[in-house]
Amino acid sequence: MLNIKSCLALLAASVTLSAASVIPNTIAKRDISCTFVISPSTTPDPSTNLESELNWIFIRSLLDASPTGGPIHHAGSVIVSISDEGLYTVTDSEITSTGFTDEEVAATVTSFQGTTVTGLTTPPIDWTYESVVC
Repeated sequence: MLNIKSCLALLAASVTLSAASVIPNTIAKRDISCTFVISPSTTPDPSTNLESELNWIFIRSLLDASPTGGPIHHAGSVIVSISDEGLYTVTDSEITSTGFTDEEVAATVTSFQGTTVTGLTTPPIDWTYESVVC
């Protein structure tokens, strides 16, 4: 038969186990950064707002790949360089998605490699992720 001490010890142990299962998920979120090399199907017009275009393709890719469709946060796409061959090196930081660990977000983002997303420009430009590193 359980006495009061045993009941209190059991209650304390169950509260400790419950708290321990919540803490790692809270601590594990630290936002990730990724670098992409992407290629356009055609050279963008000089008047194209590339920042908006690249943010669109990144968010569109995340939404398409997310089983829940969001919510997703990122700080924005930044063009690091454009090669002589027309390849764009882009970084994106502070990438998170509610309900997913950083590792799951990184795995989703790296799966973009080899995929193509249509941008917002007129006429539309198809952007291909040549490489992705998170």
